This record gives sequence, C-alpha cells and structure tokens, in this order.
Amino acid sequence: MAKKPKNPVSKLAPFFMAPPVQDVSGLLMRGVMLHQRGMFAQARQAYEQVLKVLPSNCDALHLLGTIHLQENDAEKALALISRALQVNPLFAEAYSNQGLALEKLHRFEEALASHERAIALKPNDAQAYNNKGESLRSMGQLDKALGCYDRAIAIKPDYALAYSNRGVVLMNLSNLDDALASLDKATSLRPDFADAHHNKALVLLGQEEY
Repeated sequence: MAKKPKNPVSKLAPFFMAPPVQDVSGLLMRGVMLHQRGMFAQARQAYEQVLKVLPSNCDALHLLGTIHLQENDAEKALALISRALQVNPLFAEAYSNQGLALEKLHRFEEALASHERAIALKPNDAQAYNNKGESLRSMGQLDKALGCYDRAIAIKPDYALAYSNRGVVLMNLSNLDDALASLDKATSLRPDFADAHHNKALVLLGQEEY
C-alpha cells in the first residue's frame, strides 16, 4: 500500500485551525500568523470573522486595511484604516499606514499630515520618518525629504530602505558621490535589494557622463 504523502504544514496545523467564532483574540492571533506568512486570503477571512463579532475592533480593522494596502487596493485600505483611527485616535502605526494609502492615491499633503501625526505619537519610529520623506519627495521637497531619511537612519542605522531612498534624493539633487555611498550602504545591508542595485547603476552612468 502506497504511503500517504506527508503534509508539509501538519506540524503547524494547530496554529492554522480556526478557533471558535466567539474567540476573538484567538481569531485575531490566527489572522496575524497567517498574515505574516503571506497567506493573505486566509488572514483576511480571520480578520473579517473578528469584525463580524466586534465591528469596531481596532486591530482587525487596521490589519485588514494593511492587507488591502499590500494588495494595492488603496481605497479599501484607507477606508478600513480610517475606521480604526476613529476607534483609537492614538494609533501611531495606523497613521503611518493611512499615509501610505493616501500616497498611493496621490493625496500627498494628506499623507504628509498622517505621517506627521504618526511621528508626534511615536517620535522614535524610523519607518514613520522614512514614510514622511517619501511624501515630501513626491511633493518635490527634496531637502526636507533628505532630512527625514537622515533622521530615520540615525534612529535605525541598519535601515536599508532609508539609505536607498536617501540615495535617490541625492541623485535627484545631482550629488552623485554621496548618492552612490548611500546606495552602496543599502546594498551592503540588503544584498538582494533590486531597486537599490538599479539606482546604483543609474548613478554610475551619471558619473560617466560627468
């Protein structure tokens, strides 16, 4: 008799089994674990089950919004994250993600306000400074954007994304040597960082032209 193939997730089964519908904390925890593993459809289902029981659950609203944001549905993301902020107006991470959704909708001034609110609530959040820098860059305020990336790096010295964004702004400011140094740092921290490698190539081409 042929052996039954092994289930590669059998050891994780207890984590993925849906808890009773009324177990809101269990459903939320399950959703987070699925979300972290990139299993968006299953995570979405868990968050939606939480919201059926508790329609104003701030965490479920925010996390469901982040899934829509990751799937490039900025309108739905914005609606859900904004609802989360109505429930908890002191939710720094939600303001950051609200800002990202607004950026995708090209509502840059509103995005900037959301990022500033996130920083006011959590002043040592490197990601919030990086996000603020992105809004400023989109608005053409390159010097201010550069200051935000510098602040993000001061808080988190191994922040590859901030180094990469800093390099792009320096490239746009025609400061090619410093741009290359920032992009080199980004790729040393994250050797598989494709965007940073691409931007390094653009800087090197620019240096050849000079």
